[in-house]
Amino acid sequence: MTLTKRQKELLEYITGIIREKGFPPTLSEMAKALKVSSKNAIAKLLRALEEQGFLKRDGTARGLRVFDAFQNEIQAGAIAVPILGSIPAGGPIVVEQHVEDWVNLPQSLLRGRQDVFLLKVR
Repeated sequence: MTLTKRQKELLEYITGIIREKGFPPTLSEMAKALKVSSKNAIAKLLRALEEQGFLKRDGTARGLRVFDAFQNEIQAGAIAVPILGSIPAGGPIVVEQHVEDWVNLPQSLLRGRQDVFLLKVR
């Protein structure tokens, strides 16, 4: 799978923003960064990247997930955070502390904190 110059620029921009902010850019932000006046041009590039298996879109404003080789770039700046269990939506309850899984989160999202964990909401 060979990327065009524009596809590579867009994919590098997306991974950079995810690494920096912890979430992907919007179509407008991508168009501005690549100096493209049309969001349709960005949508076309995203479709091509999705068809080639580099990313997955879910149809929301920031609904992008990067795969394969570019995922390693994002993970390089991430910290593994444990998932300690799940809780029902609603009022707070005590949860037992045993690690079920780990999720990598960008360092910028954690702001230097080391004492973090996640709980799944059912």
